[in-house]
Amino acid sequence: MRTCLFYLPILLFCWACHRAAPLEQALEAAGENRAELEKVIAHYSQSPEDSLSLKAALFLIENMPGHYTSEGRDFRRYREGLDSLHPTMSHVVKSVLYTLPLRTNLGIYEEGRVEDVENIRADYLIAHIDRKMALWRSCPWLSNHSFEEFCEYLLPYRVTAEPLLPSDTTADLWRKMAAMMDGAQFTPTTLADVRLLLREKVGKEDDGYLSDVLLSANPPMRYTLDCLSTCLYDVLSFRAAGIPSAIDFVPYWAHRNGSHSWTTLIEPTSANRSFSEVNNIRSAKVYRMTYSRNERPSPGTDKIPELFQDPFFKDVSALYMPVTDLQTADGGHPEKTIYLSVFNNLGWQPIAWGNPDDGKVLFRDMGRNVVYLPTYYVGNEKCHFGYPLWLHTDGTVEELCPDTLQTVTLHLTRKYPLTGTKLMWGMDLRGCRVEASSRRDFHTADTLAQVDRVNPALGWTELELSAPGAYRYWRISKQGGFVPLAEVRFYNQSELLTGVPFQAEGVPSGQAFDGDVLTFEYYPSWVGLDFGHDVPVTRIRLLPRTDDNGINAGEVYELYYYGAEGWQSLGTQVATSAELEFPKVPAHALYWLRNLQRGQEERIFVWRDGRVIFL
Repeated sequence: MRTCLFYLPILLFCWACHRAAPLEQALEAAGENRAELEKVIAHYSQSPEDSLSLKAALFLIENMPGHYTSEGRDFRRYREGLDSLHPTMSHVVKSVLYTLPLRTNLGIYEEGRVEDVENIRADYLIAHIDRKMALWRSCPWLSNHSFEEFCEYLLPYRVTAEPLLPSDTTADLWRKMAAMMDGAQFTPTTLADVRLLLREKVGKEDDGYLSDVLLSANPPMRYTLDCLSTCLYDVLSFRAAGIPSAIDFVPYWAHRNGSHSWTTLIEPTSANRSFSEVNNIRSAKVYRMTYSRNERPSPGTDKIPELFQDPFFKDVSALYMPVTDLQTADGGHPEKTIYLSVFNNLGWQPIAWGNPDDGKVLFRDMGRNVVYLPTYYVGNEKCHFGYPLWLHTDGTVEELCPDTLQTVTLHLTRKYPLTGTKLMWGMDLRGCRVEASSRRDFHTADTLAQVDRVNPALGWTELELSAPGAYRYWRISKQGGFVPLAEVRFYNQSELLTGVPFQAEGVPSGQAFDGDVLTFEYYPSWVGLDFGHDVPVTRIRLLPRTDDNGINAGEVYELYYYGAEGWQSLGTQVATSAELEFPKVPAHALYWLRNLQRGQEERIFVWRDGRVIFL
């Protein structure tokens, strides 16, 4: 203790001489809790043997400001309700479900924040550091990790804004792991082995809570963990068991709506090891959640986008994809933070930021085959300058500047891109047959048509019956397979026929006749209609499982191109078929087709060589 008392004033004096240092900033932010944090530092300053533990403590304290737990009366009631509904739920699952109001509409709102730096106690932090240092020293699979990796991906006591785990949670999980290894006389040396052991032998007791769990919302609701919740559960469990891990995420996809998160194991021998692999990733940026603070736009009078208000993530795009450093002009706004935005959820979403320097702004490690728009803020208003920039797969940049003197005619059949999976939805219709009979069991039946070609835009497939007879029972069948249908409609000339749906073996048949194109069913063998009497059918329309992003007759569409003033309308049309034609459209521009009546899935595109390329 004498050594501690001798060195501590010297340390505190040095810190006071460098008040801008992260440690001093953290201690000042602690306010009345400063003494608790200094107690932690003093505890690990007594012996040179604790030098690594002291470094770990300093890492946690220096980066502590900004980490918090959300609080409020509704939050407390929600958590108490969860505890009452699920008294045996593990603390790891509770931590995940406690955070749901922050990202799920449960009617529960944050009233305040309990800042870690102002509230965390010395005994909690010391016990936590001691346990994590014991893992660092005892786990053979950590031998190739650097101490910096340990600090960032194993040491932290929290991942996001979840309530802090009870101090014995890490110890409980680790004791279970150690017991399994001792019992099996097995010492894992790779993270894959440890993860398998954790999952197969230790962690299955939580399975019942990970899907369809009852939440104490008002009214109560059932919930299945989404990608971010699943990642939070994984990382909390992994780190408690000695597995360095992190959450990587795409805040806005650059080729479709939405976002995604996944868990990554931190392996020194590979660039990244995704626990939940991301297939066909195409993004502008991939970020990683961190405990340590990262540089963010400087606060001022202009709005900072919500994504960049959080300092606890860093850019790891280069681990996942080919990237390019993209330089743009500052648009005459040298005093502004400039953002590159991608088109997502029907608007431009900031995905990267940079500060002007000598009239230019450099954005590092940008994903390719993506369209970016330079943007900035004036107060709370988002503004743009210049034209969209298409960063090609070879790293070259094309400015999508419309040519109003050269025009093209666009033929459009969809407003959102197809994927290989979706394309197969339509292909599954091939081989389906139209059968008719006067007997309900189709013991004797006539085959009147077969699907050989399907609508390539995932729309309706039309079958004309050239010589129809009159039958009471009609069905769509597929020999040796399933009949994939969202809707089927029977016509006599222009008259839509109605009947009673029926299906073999009591399988529900209503999905194909409910009028909702977004519901579907894979029917075993066949599905049909009983018209009650013999009727002639001249035409049949079949719709496979679909995303309903084709062109629908009778609905109103508007086409835009991106000009000097932003999105410019090229007029509206009421569709009369499954295709729209827009003549005299400025060439070489970026376009956007909107359905003015319904739907949220719409993508920007260019027109090249007589066809649409969605971006």
